[in-house]
Amino acid sequence: MIDYLLKFPDRDAALVFGEVNGFTTIDPETGEPTTTLATHTFALAVLGDFYDESTTPPTFTGYWTLFRDLVGIPVPPDADPYIFWSSDSGLPRPSGPDIPSADWA
Repeated sequence: MIDYLLKFPDRDAALVFGEVNGFTTIDPETGEPTTTLATHTFALAVLGDFYDESTTPPTFTGYWTLFRDLVGIPVPPDADPYIFWSSDSGLPRPSGPDIPSADWA
């Protein structure tokens, strides 16, 4: 199992990434997105917009998601710019006022 913390510049970028990679579908009638949050191979947690509350005014840090790979899914080539951290990186789980660590710990 590998956890990936992904940081997108905004919700729209996250939805495009999700749609291109098969995690999100757009209803053709309503135009509303539907994201698959779990299957037997992965789980996805949408953390959403996050603001660093230690700054005045609070600073937008990105639109965040947590992707939990349960079976060794290949990382899509277009994911690299969005991967903020992965549990197999050898680095400790990041934390700080600009990272939504409390939401996904």
